Parts: sequence; structure tokens; C-alpha cells
Amino acid sequence: MMGKSSTPVCTVIIPAYNCEATIEQTLRSALNQTVRGLRVLLVDDGSADRTVERAIAAAEGDERLEILRNERNLGVAGARNRGIDQAKSPFLAFLDADDVWVRDKLARQLAQLDRTGADLCYTAYALMDNGGNPLGQTYHVPPSAGYRDLLKENVIGLSTVLLRADSLGSLRMDEKYFHEDYEFWLNLLKRGRRAVGLDSPLVFYRLGGRSENKLLAAKNRWLVYRRSQRLGFFPSCKYMACYAYHGLRKLGG
Repeated sequence: MMGKSSTPVCTVIIPAYNCEATIEQTLRSALNQTVRGLRVLLVDDGSADRTVERAIAAAEGDERLEILRNERNLGVAGARNRGIDQAKSPFLAFLDADDVWVRDKLARQLAQLDRTGADLCYTAYALMDNGGNPLGQTYHVPPSAGYRDLLKENVIGLSTVLLRADSLGSLRMDEKYFHEDYEFWLNLLKRGRRAVGLDSPLVFYRLGGRSENKLLAAKNRWLVYRRSQRLGFFPSCKYMACYAYHGLRKLGG
């Protein structure tokens, strides 16, 4: 385990499982952020490859990196929850182990939260292929998103989020849901927290993960509506129609 800053302003939580091919680029993009008072928590979820070794090599002795190793595989929700529980900073950021940040991402989001007093800031993101090559496509986001807006379309990309730690209370991600982050944002906004966006692509999102399974994603979106949010049948149908529309719009570019 490597050292950590004694007074971090922001903790970056990176769950990692068998991601030796991408972790170095991802980790460098976190450690190269322009903000001070940064702590990076890499939560290794039982990797059987060289993920940890590659992470240590990428950090080059940077004491802001701390590696937590799970004794058993907890899944991404459990790994992120462990990171949340270990973080002691006023701000939390999430980064998947195959995505990449622009250098001033956190600085711009901290400034946005300071200006608006919001609880959560999300950003636009650019797409890259599995090899890390930019595809020239950007997913744009609105300046704000409320609970009902998010039911229609999830505009909050996991790796784009910076939030105030004290806005969470006891809320954590629920591993029962395929898109545990989406269910998490919904519950956060349902509690009256406020989310604002920056329509600048400050994240490169790598295609090819589990989100590519569209049929499974649709089935689990329905479960979020019905089981997590306890929506009625007809409201759930309405929001599923919105989900399908926005999905087709994305495919159309």
C-alpha cells in the first residue's frame, strides 16, 4: 500500500478488476489532475492479472495513490462503496479503470460546485474505441438534471461525476442493479440533492464494456423503475419509451 495525503480535498475512487491493459493510462489521468489535495484510491477487486503491478509502475512512487485489495470479489458497486467508506475528503470523484480524464476536469468541476452550491457535477464526454482511439463523437449534457429528468434519460456518466461527500449520508450503491450508478444518482436526486452539468468533454469514455449489452441494459432499466423507484406500470412504460428513444438517438449519432 502506498502513502496518502493527510488532508485531501478530493478522493478519486477507481474500482479495478483484471484491467492491466488500461489501468496505467487511467491512473495517470487521475494523478495528473491540476488540483491540489488529491488522493487516489485504487480498489483492487481480486484481480488475477498484473493490474496492481501496472498501477504501482504508473504512479512512479506518487504517495497520493493508495491501493486497497479486497479479500474477495465484491463487484463494482461493493468496490466503490468500500472506497466511499474509506474516503475522508469533502469531495468524491468516480473513475472507471478504462476511462481517461482531461487534466483540468476536477479543477473545473470544483469551481462549478463552488459557483452553484450544487451537490453533484457531471460533464460531457467523448467516445473512444477499445484501443483508446478517439471516435470524434461527444455526448453532450444539459446544464442541470432533476429526478424526473434522469428518469427519462441518464445524462450522468459515472466517470464524469464529482460530488460533495456530505450529500450522501448513508446512501451507497446497490449491487442488485446492473446499472448501480444510475440507481444511485436517482436516489440521490430523489433526496433533494442538486446536480449541475458542464457541457465540455472532460472525460474519454471507452466503448466495449458491459453497457454494450443493450437487451440486458433495457431489462435492468425496467427493474430500476419498478423495484428501486417503485413506479407504477404505466409511468414505467412511459419512461421506458423515453429510454428507448434516447438510446436510438445515440445510435444515430
